[in-house]
Amino acid sequence: MDSFTSMKSKLLPLGLYTIEDGSNLYAELKAYAAGLDSVFENLDTMLREYFIDTAQTYGITEREKLIGA
Repeated sequence: MDSFTSMKSKLLPLGLYTIEDGSNLYAELKAYAAGLDSVFENLDTMLREYFIDTAQTYGITEREKLIGA
């Protein structure tokens, strides 16, 4: 589930908000979601690179710099 869908599904049951396409709230949630999705993608990459078994890019090269090839 992406950030926008998650925020929307949490706000709708409250009954305080109507999140319609084109509304200010919709645009605001989309903006927050764009930032949050970027952060979550970076966190997923960091988590993958942290472990040797799953590292694909900088996780391997940084370890090689530290302990040698």
